Amino acid sequence: MISGTAVFTVSIITVINDRLWQKWAQIIVGLWLSASPWVLAFAGIFSTRVNAWTAGIAIAALALLLISNEHEPFGTTRRRARYRR
Repeated sequence: MISGTAVFTVSIITVINDRLWQKWAQIIVGLWLSASPWVLAFAGIFSTRVNAWTAGIAIAALALLLISNEHEPFGTTRRRARYRR
């Protein structure tokens, strides 16, 4: 419940004001969500363990994808084409 609220809050803040630290916060919350069954000792319940692990990994992976797509790779031709006359 608290992890879901944290994911929702960070996501809404990211939609309103997109900053790099917010994507890193999403990664941290995703990793916490995937580790929470073992940290909070409810790993014995299969469905909640799989749900937390799957959602946490998906959130962290999507945030990493957003970070990796944020900057153009060095030496792209698109940047040079803009300044060509």
